Amino acid sequence: MSTSFRFVEGNGNLKYQRFAQLGVSKIYELAMEDDEVLKGLEDGEAVAGMTVEEIDRLSVRELKQKLRDAKKDKEDSRISICIKDKDASPTMVIRIIWTKKLSFR
Repeated sequence: MSTSFRFVEGNGNLKYQRFAQLGVSKIYELAMEDDEVLKGLEDGEAVAGMTVEEIDRLSVRELKQKLRDAKKDKEDSRISICIKDKDASPTMVIRIIWTKKLSFR
């Protein structure tokens, strides 16, 4: 129920008009993203390297993969920054790595 409130205003209008062209499965995948990401897409910004028009052309499987890859890249960069940070405690670095179950290649 709370997910639907993220997409519909109190008067029943859609918050994100540009999403109206997308299928239900694509909207469901986007619903897993933060409100800031959704707002950015509505404003025409590229999120995970994709605009709404590009998302419309993708299959649902391709969209899922691109969103997963973007999240992984963001998390990897966050871990790299944390590891390079001289003030980061070794315990914090290990905790991040274990919680994300990353394997270093």
